Amino acid sequence: MPVSCIEERLSNTLMRKRIYRILFVKFTGWFDLKNLIIKRELKRIIKKKQHVNPKVLDVGFGLGQQIHYLLNIVPKANVLGIEVSEKAITCANKYFNAQKYPNIYCMRKDILSFEGNESFDLVFAFKLLNYIKDDKAAIAKMRDALKPKGTLLILNQYSTKSPSKVVFDDIHTMLLVRNGYTMEELRDLLKDAGFSTVKCRYIYGHTGQLAWKIAIGIPVKLIKINSLFSAIIPIYLFLTAPLVLLLNYYDLKIGHVTGHSIFLTAQK
Repeated sequence: MPVSCIEERLSNTLMRKRIYRILFVKFTGWFDLKNLIIKRELKRIIKKKQHVNPKVLDVGFGLGQQIHYLLNIVPKANVLGIEVSEKAITCANKYFNAQKYPNIYCMRKDILSFEGNESFDLVFAFKLLNYIKDDKAAIAKMRDALKPKGTLLILNQYSTKSPSKVVFDDIHTMLLVRNGYTMEELRDLLKDAGFSTVKCRYIYGHTGQLAWKIAIGIPVKLIKINSLFSAIIPIYLFLTAPLVLLLNYYDLKIGHVTGHSIFLTAQK
């Protein structure tokens, strides 16, 4: 699965147009495997800990899909989103204010300078650590932001390549400082930071990668070739939806010995 994903290609449009943003969140919530597993884990954690109005920190929230998913599960959650992109902050606050979510606030802040003071029940860090040079300090900051017994959720790209090549990401205007982590590297980072329990699994195995290619990869390539293809994309997605859902369901249910990404939950 290529590193440049549909969120990156459509980010400017999604930031400007509210209706596209809503449709995008709905679409990826059903057809993107990472969002399926995020929603499933959120439901499990909320139910297990019986949270009614948890305090949540979303680090590098991007387009804010995870905030949407969380609010669908527990509407009274108090969410703070931090990002380094001023444009993302402006658009997110405008969007969530327009949708009348007084319990959401997004601010421009680097996790390395953030002081959480054990205030949060949940902390998210999705597709973030590859952009942070001092990943140990970032994880320590996330741990400090959690209350005792609080939970950290991390999703990151898997890579066996070390050392990683430094690449510049034009979309986020950030340096990509590593290609990813092995499961052992990520687990060790969290254990060294003082997390008591770390559970991890691979996602995007063969079935998940095929589902991503059908639902997202092919449409993106077609639109890149010619924007006129966008007219037939809804029909294409309608016809392929049963297969994509089946492949994603299978990927969620089985265990993988490897995969494109790693999903971790850690308890303080």
